[in-house]
Amino acid sequence: MIKCRPETLSIGSGAMSKGNRPVVCLDTSIFISFLKGDDPYSMLCRDVLREAQNGLFSAITSTLAIVETVHLAKPDVANEEVENSIKALYEVPWLTMWQLNKAVAYESSRLSRKYRGTTKDTPHDSVFVATAKLAGASRVFTTDQRFIRRFADNTEGVIVTSPTLFNRQLNHLPLDEC
Repeated sequence: MIKCRPETLSIGSGAMSKGNRPVVCLDTSIFISFLKGDDPYSMLCRDVLREAQNGLFSAITSTLAIVETVHLAKPDVANEEVENSIKALYEVPWLTMWQLNKAVAYESSRLSRKYRGTTKDTPHDSVFVATAKLAGASRVFTTDQRFIRRFADNTEGVIVTSPTLFNRQLNHLPLDEC
């Protein structure tokens, strides 16, 4: 069930060009944690999204994140409010959506073979690493510990890590309730 709404981020303002800011790819888990509002990473993910909105880094994600978010965050019963919240989250001006095109698919396939993990691993993780690599992102933020362990070897030039704040002073701000 979705507890946080994109409006809590003041969606619609804060669009900026990349300039010299670091580029970070956001995995689906960042958006799901924010929307749910009640898991251990929810507040940190909201702070990370606010940092992106405020221009501390350039946020990118794959269009695959939309599909995964609808699939994983949506209740069993169709709910227009849930779908509208998800749609609003991915239509913000400070988030660049990377298409899952052939270049990303081929790189993702290569990465998936190279970093094959357990049978529970899915090729979706490698899509985000491929997207980050092709977009020139230095990091992928995720709350999925299995994803982090699978890509712990930084031989591809992209670090897969738990979300961290670029402005340490923003950590645990007294933010509005969701």
